[in-house]
Amino acid sequence: MGLNVKDTKDDYFEYLVSYIYDNEEFLQLTNLSPGEAGNIICILEKDLPNYYALGKTLKKMMGLENTFVLEE
Repeated sequence: MGLNVKDTKDDYFEYLVSYIYDNEEFLQLTNLSPGEAGNIICILEKDLPNYYALGKTLKKMMGLENTFVLEE
């Protein structure tokens, strides 16, 4: 909540998790929402030796209990 939208189904930000050039340990979380696009929100530690970060790592870095991931 908080984007000041008329329909609550549109009350979210869009992010992209991507690799950081020449960094094998972390991924970056970048905002893609209009007006915020390009802002790097945080870096996420990979669950090594895997090539991904865990949802609990995202929640910890964002400081939110109610963080949800929608995969499309």
